[in-house]
Amino acid sequence: MQGEFNFHFSFGDSGQGPIGMCARVWAKSKAEALKKLQEALPEKIEVKGFVDSTSIEYVNVYLGVENITVADIDEVEDADGNNVDYVTTCPHCGAPDALVVVEANGVAMHSRLEVDGFEVPDEAANDAANSDYSTEDEKVECEECGEAVDFATVLV
Repeated sequence: MQGEFNFHFSFGDSGQGPIGMCARVWAKSKAEALKKLQEALPEKIEVKGFVDSTSIEYVNVYLGVENITVADIDEVEDADGNNVDYVTTCPHCGAPDALVVVEANGVAMHSRLEVDGFEVPDEAANDAANSDYSTEDEKVECEECGEAVDFATVLV
């Protein structure tokens, strides 16, 4: 499973309503994990085991799989079970650990994206000390295929 991560989906909350559900999916990207989960889940699950013919005729759970989104991912782990902050596999070509941050806060750089972040060069760090540094405008590219990668797709 090289280059794959373990994505945890959580939707519904049995502490807030009558049904809660979660799932773990191995995939290379958030989009791939979502697709795998949506394809695997049925629209209806018949709950058996406690149903008897004298009082409970049936229990069905209906799933709106099209309503599950990447926003339902609340945790991502690497192959060793460690929580990660960033997914480092290219969502375009599937190359593991091939993503680099090429710009942050308007400063050009070439910093490898690791599961726990990336190093900010001195020039960008100096700019960050004088401004509100955020992690929302980074530009990321894949070194293997050269494609630009939307930062939101790698941020957990």
